Amino acid sequence: MLHITTPAPFPTLHQILMETPTASVVLEKYGLDYCCAGKRTLDAACNEHGLDPTKVMNDILFHSQNEAGGAIHPSLWDTDFLISYIVQNHHRYLRDQLPALSAMMTKVVTQHGDRFPDAAAIQELLGELEQELLVHLDDEERGVFNRDRRDDAVYMVSEIRKHEEDHDDVGRKLHRLRALTNDFTPPDGACMTHRTAYARMKDMMHDTMQHVFLENALLFPKLANNESTQHQHHH
Repeated sequence: MLHITTPAPFPTLHQILMETPTASVVLEKYGLDYCCAGKRTLDAACNEHGLDPTKVMNDILFHSQNEAGGAIHPSLWDTDFLISYIVQNHHRYLRDQLPALSAMMTKVVTQHGDRFPDAAAIQELLGELEQELLVHLDDEERGVFNRDRRDDAVYMVSEIRKHEEDHDDVGRKLHRLRALTNDFTPPDGACMTHRTAYARMKDMMHDTMQHVFLENALLFPKLANNESTQHQHHH
């Protein structure tokens, strides 16, 4: 019991989110990437950004007490339910939103491209994200999410690694999108379509960070350990 005097080490960003799902809002506010770089501890992530980890942690705790969104507990879900939630909630959302966003930004470029020089680059980046993500979602659903593939450990491990690399790439593109849009702040004189596109891009980034967190931190470790089939061996 002599260890009491040493301060407790800070948890990783993934650990924080498993305990407190609402922390995502606070981490995003501070620009801390929890979906791809979530294995870092809070203090390491804060040091990179010149932030005080204790202040961020207090902010997370304060926010969680004032936010009802913590009523879902994904770390308690079994594998099939988690997959179903990711597909129904996150994959469907992206299949719906990405083409709509591309169409909106194409309209902005066509009508006002001369006034907003960044619009074309944003439209191009959205097009890349759409192409890349729609293929990625299909790959996941046909591959690692498919119950028939789960017993093939070699396949699962290599596919999971591939999907994690995809996630890193998507994370980089989302950060570029955030930079190009000036943190999703519409430029002066932006039309309604332009403003709506920015608001929806912000939602899409938030949703995708949540989505990637669920896969990287919760689902992939379960699949890599083949947890879904373990309970069947007790019969």
